[in-house]
Amino acid sequence: MRVAVIGANGRIGSSLLTRFQEAGGFEPVAVCRNAMGAALVDGAGCEVRHGPIAESESARRLLGDCDVAINCAWAVGLPGESRRRNEAIVRSICAVPGVKAAVFFSSIAVYGTCIDATRSTFAGTRPNTNYGRMKLRLERFFAREARRAQKRWVVLRLGHVYGPHQWLSTEILDLLEDPTFRLPFDGARQSNALHIDHLATAVGALVSGNETLGTYNVADTPHRTWREVFDWHSDALGFPRVAGMAGDASAAWREQFVRRSRHLTVVNGMVDIARWMRGLPFDKVIATEALRELVQSLMMRAPEPIAYRAKAMHDALVARRYIRTLPGRAMQARPWHCSDMMPGRYLTLGSEGNAVTDAPAEQARRLREWFAVSSSRPTFLQRRPATA
Repeated sequence: MRVAVIGANGRIGSSLLTRFQEAGGFEPVAVCRNAMGAALVDGAGCEVRHGPIAESESARRLLGDCDVAINCAWAVGLPGESRRRNEAIVRSICAVPGVKAAVFFSSIAVYGTCIDATRSTFAGTRPNTNYGRMKLRLERFFAREARRAQKRWVVLRLGHVYGPHQWLSTEILDLLEDPTFRLPFDGARQSNALHIDHLATAVGALVSGNETLGTYNVADTPHRTWREVFDWHSDALGFPRVAGMAGDASAAWREQFVRRSRHLTVVNGMVDIARWMRGLPFDKVIATEALRELVQSLMMRAPEPIAYRAKAMHDALVARRYIRTLPGRAMQARPWHCSDMMPGRYLTLGSEGNAVTDAPAEQARRLREWFAVSSSRPTFLQRRPATA
């Protein structure tokens, strides 16, 4: 079986290639948008192809001899442009005659940044970010296109992915290095975290079988608490374990996140603007999530010349803000630290046991190697040497 990994030079795609190569059982093919991306996975030990998947003729050339297509790609750009390009990628994949099955990677973001299981359900998701709304739209678009083309299809709503090169591990390392950070509920809540190796094992079993089509959540099996995930990182790297936040303060954080998720983006944006008008510094206002979401919604409806100009002005503002020497501020709890579990059914094919606990020494070694490389590069936060 030949399996195409589309977006193979991304964080998740490149890690999947490595794990697929180690596991064996089928032939992975790396597919990247251009030659620069292809060069990043040139040593992956598999065939590497490059070209625009969003164009139907190019997609047939790149995927025509593949049995399965796994879509890890995410086209970025202005919101409207991003939506059109991502829909074009999905449409082109489903139109390739030789592809018998397709997998689309969605996100936990479709449930909201802080999941309230009493309101956001598996069938009735309530995304509160443009990214989550876009993923949900693409889920439905992908399912419709795949059914029309009579292909086997699966949508996977990925939890917070961690491991070497993954965004969650990068964030956790920054939080471990900040002495002001406190983990809400002392990390007792379920994390919805997903180790990249666990994902590779589950997807490998999925594409090799003939299981039920549809939409699934994917997280570590068994589920890990935030305390377990944070402690795994700190123990592997020799960092002190992060301190916990008191119960009453944790409950207040969760109530704040849940309350904001119930409001429209416009309402949250107006509240943030009102606070700014009462005297908050401008830098804090432009960093707020609600105002950022409101601006992105407006840009989706703006003519492209205006949108491009606004984006250029924003990029210049951000650059100046980082260049200026500003005092640091305490790291705050994230909405997902206070979240409920993803509701609904989970993909558990071939993933009995947790990838982290199955090979703790190997997992810790890979994390240390990645950290050694990433910490040698300049960062905005001053890294603290790991302690034994």
